[in-house]
Amino acid sequence: MRVLNGTKFRGFARAVGEGLRNRGFNLIEVGNSETRVKRTTIYFGKQSINEAYTLVANFKDAILRMDDRQDKLIDVVLGTTFSNLRPKTDVPAAGATINEIRGCAAYNTIKNLPKAANHKPIQ
Repeated sequence: MRVLNGTKFRGFARAVGEGLRNRGFNLIEVGNSETRVKRTTIYFGKQSINEAYTLVANFKDAILRMDDRQDKLIDVVLGTTFSNLRPKTDVPAAGATINEIRGCAAYNTIKNLPKAANHKPIQ
């Protein structure tokens, strides 16, 4: 996973990335996003749906955005509304059932996904 700063606050991505690493996530890179976002946005492809749903449970107001990436990389772009990760006690345990998010379509019915940000593919 990459954690990217979508705000003007320096060091934001590194601090949040380390927090996620401490929770067992595989942090590959931290840096700055080319775009600013208000709400934290998690970008992922069809190969990492379960991982994205697991990751979003650690955030209070993050949104999920599927794009056309063909690998398993997930990008977390931190937004200005982010204040802190959810307490560990509020995050479902490993192996817990992943709840469907209302309004989401089945992945195999989605067409014309937005283009993914440039990145080095990971499997």
